[in-house]
Amino acid sequence: MKLAFNEIRADEYVEAVEARELGAMLLERVAEHEHLRDAQIGYIFRDDEITRRGKVVEAEAILVERILQSEKRYGRIVRWAILRVLPQFGETPPDFIVLIDRNIWEGLQLEERVALIDHELSHCWYATEDDGVTQKFHMDGSPWWAIRGHDVEEFCGVVERNGLWKEDLIPFARAIVDSLAQSGRRSAVA
Repeated sequence: MKLAFNEIRADEYVEAVEARELGAMLLERVAEHEHLRDAQIGYIFRDDEITRRGKVVEAEAILVERILQSEKRYGRIVRWAILRVLPQFGETPPDFIVLIDRNIWEGLQLEERVALIDHELSHCWYATEDDGVTQKFHMDGSPWWAIRGHDVEEFCGVVERNGLWKEDLIPFARAIVDSLAQSGRRSAVA
């Protein structure tokens, strides 16, 4: 009998040790991520290229609990993969996995790697009550984790033609202008 698990190469998914180390550094240095200091986060390299809406997915933050609860078979595969690739978590899966395209990672400079991990950690958030502010907790007192969307979703062409027409574009534009004023790229490594 051939199992789907046997079709996965032993090296196709491996722990992303450097990404984990950069993530730990960001949790210590970036105030926006301090809520994640108690979260369990696994970092995994993948070899397969994933595209969504015509763009290559460099990395993605995944809420493990949601996957494990979704579909029995898929959840079992994910649990099996976590145990195999991230054995340090044992029977208790991490709260989040940051899944990274290894081929893209290898082509990035250190500052770009930091920015990529910073971006994915920014998706790792806690669930909130209906007010959008108050943090939710499970009955046992543990945080209720969630995936947070991007601050802005817009097209460059729309902004070029119509300006900062939406309220959420203004702080984003300020962040870009401030970053450019500080000689281009800033890095959390510095």
